[in-house]
Amino acid sequence: MNHVGQHIVATVGTFDGMHLGHQYLAKMLLDKAGERGGRAMVFTFASHPRREPLLMPVSEKVACIQKMGIEVSVLEFTQELKALSAADFMLMLNRDYGVDMLLMGFNNNFGHSRPDSFGGYVELGRNTGIEVVAAPEYVMPECGVAVSSSYVRNLLSGCRPVEAADMLGRFYSLKGVVVHGKELGRTIGYPTANVEPFCSSQLVPGRGVYASRIKLHTENGTACVYPAMLNIGHRPTVDAAGAPEIIEVHILGGFSQQIYGCAVEVEFLKYLRPERRFDSLDGLKRQLSADAHAVAMLCGGVYGQGARQYRCSEN
Repeated sequence: MNHVGQHIVATVGTFDGMHLGHQYLAKMLLDKAGERGGRAMVFTFASHPRREPLLMPVSEKVACIQKMGIEVSVLEFTQELKALSAADFMLMLNRDYGVDMLLMGFNNNFGHSRPDSFGGYVELGRNTGIEVVAAPEYVMPECGVAVSSSYVRNLLSGCRPVEAADMLGRFYSLKGVVVHGKELGRTIGYPTANVEPFCSSQLVPGRGVYASRIKLHTENGTACVYPAMLNIGHRPTVDAAGAPEIIEVHILGGFSQQIYGCAVEVEFLKYLRPERRFDSLDGLKRQLSADAHAVAMLCGGVYGQGARQYRCSEN
């Protein structure tokens, strides 16, 4: 590659979920590139280096970064890449991509036989023609908590989507396709759409019932958004023990369209309750009625708003 006369300001990281901390780092990257009259570039990975469940498919992550005006290089996390020392990795960035400034996020590290301090990366940079600059930690101004992908994963696994949304800057969502199920919900007046995520490695939040929104993508490219209640679990009232975990969504408002095979996106607005076994279908129906009412009341305040505009108790 020919990088003569170019200034490439880069950062390296997983950037899973593109949460507020990542966005803060990306804006700083753009500022540094602007000061040098250069280009901003993110080096990220096609899979999580520690094989953690993803908060966002790689293609969506790349699209989010590019939308900010930043170039993206997706690296395959191969055995050869794993074996590169931090020094060799930085040499590769400079030699193959023309990187001459590296912005390192708080507590960020990379490379085999990596330095044990930021100063070590600075020294390696001097030897490879790269100026290494530190980015401060991003802390939520409302509560003083540092934002990280692992923190967001823990919140979602712990059924705390409101706090996760505050850190992501948007509601957490899963994209998938509507598949056939047992259609038991129809028999009690609550038909559901079973959603199979497109990305099998994306994190599915903790089991239970959620207030949600579902976005239906039509063939002409338009999308319609509806309030819905969503259940993740094994349906202990109607299924036998050991049944597989499913994601099922009941769309409010008497929705009756045929949507098998349709692409959908579900957003997690608020956790309502744990999944439980009811002694009768009548008991289940009464609870579903209460859940639907709670979703309808909630979506009256959240419908069409952004995550940062919506806060409520998780109790």
